[in-house]
Amino acid sequence: METFSFNATFILGFLDELPPRVYLAFWILLICLALFCLLGIFLISKRMISNYMQRRDRYWNAQIVEIMTQFMVRMDNADPADSLRKTVHEFEQLPLKKAYIKQLLYKQVINYHRNFTGNSADKLRDLFRKLKLDSLTEHKLKSWDSSTKIAGILEAAEMQLENLSPVIERLIYSKSSEIRIEAQTTYIYLNKHHSFHFLKELNEPILEWHQLILLNLITHIKLKELPLFSTWLNSSNSSVVELCLKLVLHFQQFEAQDKLIQLLEHPDVKIQSLAIKVLGEFEAVKAEESLEKRYALVDDKLKVDIIHALGRIASGKQLNFLLEAVNSPVFEIAFEATQALQNHGEPGISELRKAYLLAPTITKEMIEQVLA
Repeated sequence: METFSFNATFILGFLDELPPRVYLAFWILLICLALFCLLGIFLISKRMISNYMQRRDRYWNAQIVEIMTQFMVRMDNADPADSLRKTVHEFEQLPLKKAYIKQLLYKQVINYHRNFTGNSADKLRDLFRKLKLDSLTEHKLKSWDSSTKIAGILEAAEMQLENLSPVIERLIYSKSSEIRIEAQTTYIYLNKHHSFHFLKELNEPILEWHQLILLNLITHIKLKELPLFSTWLNSSNSSVVELCLKLVLHFQQFEAQDKLIQLLEHPDVKIQSLAIKVLGEFEAVKAEESLEKRYALVDDKLKVDIIHALGRIASGKQLNFLLEAVNSPVFEIAFEATQALQNHGEPGISELRKAYLLAPTITKEMIEQVLA
């Protein structure tokens, strides 16, 4: 003890005699050495833990893969229900209460499912549910991390977890556009019956490319009941109206004509244009008068859309109106009106020939080009 006390006194005395800058540098060096040692210990510990976890995961993955392989073999050679029951029992012998083992099983079942189709994929989904692995999917859906939520949504769709629809429905209104898009798509996919009611309360915009995804999904899945998409044409969300207009057109829901006519006065010019297009495609004779009245109130682009729609309807009631448009100083309007008259067949062509006699040179050339 006396020796230790002497050494400590000597060292402290020696340090006190050092110049202030050297004294400070000494302590900085000492602290750096201590931190370096701690960093080394941390890295070595991390490597040891990582190696341990890799060995552990390899062992349990091997156990899981062996049972999965036996399941896939039995599925083709034995009673499917009996095969499923045996496989569930075998997995229950594993310590699934340990979170990491259950997580490994979760990943393996999903990975197998991605590599099989048809009956095999169906049986893997049954196994997934029997093992109650959907609880992990639900946990992902309730995560605070956006990427984890999106992964959960995609996995719910892949494994067709209809029981998680209520959880996914809440994500439809997320502030994150990425989460919102995936949730809407998955919700429609999982709920083929009454799956569009969320459109009523949707305030966030449905982006253009997402509309394409939804259109592709809706037109390819087998809906148990096709709703009247005109139900949501009065939405305050213009993107919802736009999507529903496209769906009304695709599914030829002619009963929407009255609401389409109302949309001619919608504040969004894009909606007006799309409504005019749909009325034209539907050859809605009842909309002709409204289209003519609207003509004087809109810009040149919408005027072209209106004339095109009247050309599609071609009832013969708007020949005089179209003849006036042929003499428009705006080339696009005049050319579209000339084509619209041609679409009327003989009555329209006859009127064009009469107009040709009195038309200026530029208009004559345009008529000649259309009638050629």
